[in-house]
Amino acid sequence: MSAPYLLKILVAPKFQNAIIFVILGAGVELCRVLGNLLSNAAQVKRNVHSLTLPYTMGSTLSISLIYFVAVGHMFRQVRFVLDIRRCVAAIAVMGAMAISVFLLPQSVSFMAVVGMLMLITAIAGIIVIALLWKNPATLRLINVKLREN
Repeated sequence: MSAPYLLKILVAPKFQNAIIFVILGAGVELCRVLGNLLSNAAQVKRNVHSLTLPYTMGSTLSISLIYFVAVGHMFRQVRFVLDIRRCVAAIAVMGAMAISVFLLPQSVSFMAVVGMLMLITAIAGIIVIALLWKNPATLRLINVKLREN
């Protein structure tokens, strides 16, 4: 209820019509708090696998809502096109990495843990480079001059 009034006080005039994003952010924050409560309860009972479904559903809902708000509201301000191929590839990679948690060996020694972290970091780095390689959006971002000298 207080979102429009808070926006009038806290942000510049050109951003004061962003009430939908404040409401969406409050909803996401509510989900985060509720998720943390579920997480605490699951850790007390030592049953953290019970969090997989709520976190999956929450993140899917958040991403979907953010996308629909962006398409509905932001598309009027800035025209954009999603690179569907890269988005699908990124989602597939994230899914594979999430599933791999259950398949990777449980290391006990310190050196084995460090080795697994180094391997995972290298794999994630290669994946990020592959997704950003010759990406038009990345090239535009890199080529923008932020300051005039």
